[in-house]
Amino acid sequence: MVDEPTKVVLIGLGALGSNLLLSGRELDVAWDIVDFDYVEVKNTMSQFHTHMTLRRNKAQSLHQTLGNLFKKRNVTSVPVRLDVDNVSQILRNARIVVDCVDDPPTRVLLAKYCKENGIPCLHGGLAENGEFAIVRWDDTFVADEKSAADVATCEAGENLPFIMLASAQLALALQLFLEDGSRSSFNISVLGVQQI
Repeated sequence: MVDEPTKVVLIGLGALGSNLLLSGRELDVAWDIVDFDYVEVKNTMSQFHTHMTLRRNKAQSLHQTLGNLFKKRNVTSVPVRLDVDNVSQILRNARIVVDCVDDPPTRVLLAKYCKENGIPCLHGGLAENGEFAIVRWDDTFVADEKSAADVATCEAGENLPFIMLASAQLALALQLFLEDGSRSSFNISVLGVQQI
């Protein structure tokens, strides 16, 4: 009997989530990618979305792009907003959840659901100025209850190298967990990466 790939549910396909998927595309997992939002021109400057998929749902966009560019067939798109009414359905088969959302209520909901159901959850967060990021497993993560000032972190390309670094650390933390169950968390700044 062939083992099924590990089901990883990735919530949020903006700057961190989309670039995580790019750098983690070779992991031996089955991805469910979840986002309700649509690709806009500004997204193409810091996210792994292209002009060819403008006005398409972000989950469907990345599903198509990974298939076309890399022949990846291990991705299922879930083009909905995760909320209290559908969280159990979306996460029902998850072995691991990766949280890349920028909405505090959704992040709190994810953290609570995963904790109550024993699902490992990896959180990624990016500071408003684009110069600091975190990668945290659920045992060391505390979700913000409120959103910070409405600052456009990812609407221009000047933060793309840093965003790619943070996304790569997310992919590395996921890879290490898949290999041996270790839970590596990181602080990422313009000065470098610190494992915590």
